[in-house]
Amino acid sequence: MFLFHNPLAPEKDREERPPEPDEHIRRLIELRENGLSFSVAANATRQP
Repeated sequence: MFLFHNPLAPEKDREERPPEPDEHIRRLIELRENGLSFSVAANATRQP
């Protein structure tokens, strides 16, 4: 998966700072799941 791959980045940058898409995707999924659970809990508490 190359979601975070920047084709315009110089080769030097790509070698010095290799992308870690798995780590980023994992954090995005965690944040999305946490946000979803928070919003669901908020909606549940607002409903009568």
